Amino acid sequence: MQTVELAPRSGFAGTERVDRWWIAPAATASGLLLLFGYLTFRAFNPVHVWFDPYISPTVAPPVFTSPSSYPGSVPVELAWLGAFPAWLLSTGAVRDLNTWQ
Repeated sequence: MQTVELAPRSGFAGTERVDRWWIAPAATASGLLLLFGYLTFRAFNPVHVWFDPYISPTVAPPVFTSPSSYPGSVPVELAWLGAFPAWLLSTGAVRDLNTWQ
């Protein structure tokens, strides 16, 4: 049996393969890029996380919530510990959380 050798392709990432082997890795990379892009967006834009009775999987469980809700926030009665205590905001440990009220 006679074997035929193909001339190697020149250029960037040249291979001897003739099939479209790069489609599956490109689709995987595109999907991961979209996923991590969405997760990054949701991490820095945490609004509309609650849609009764579901909570978005991109946020932490609602331990505390603000009594002055914005649209899509978790209702106070469904937070694990209820409303965020106002006295805790006056302490130095959580001074950066003044955006809650």
